[in-house]
Amino acid sequence: MAKARRFVKLGEKAFGFADPWSKFNIHKGQVKELETVQHRRSQKIKTALQGGHLEKASDKEFENYQKKLTGKVKSTEVAQDVPSLPSMKEDLEEKTKAELTAFYQENYDVNEDDVTTFKKLKHEEMVDELLELAEDD
Repeated sequence: MAKARRFVKLGEKAFGFADPWSKFNIHKGQVKELETVQHRRSQKIKTALQGGHLEKASDKEFENYQKKLTGKVKSTEVAQDVPSLPSMKEDLEEKTKAELTAFYQENYDVNEDDVTTFKKLKHEEMVDELLELAEDD
């Protein structure tokens, strides 16, 4: 019997998700397969699915995403487009410092010192830092 494949995408308000334990990460616009062991053993993934940070995706969404990556489909045929950095910047600029800090903690493997340093930044510096991290991924 074939295993049921499980696909996920980010929730509507999420920009990214990372779980260092399971080595799973996903960014806005991506649709990825979630391995059974990742789903069963990672509390962070379970919590993200229950809280709407991650959402289940259909086989069709995954196929469309894969086709888009290989260039077999025009981007207008795919419902989900990866946002450009300028649009991501606009979304981040609308968030408060507290929301930016929470986003930083949820999506990147950071320690308390990193968070303390991040909190001391000005709003625009926080946005720039998050954009740099997104570019590196």
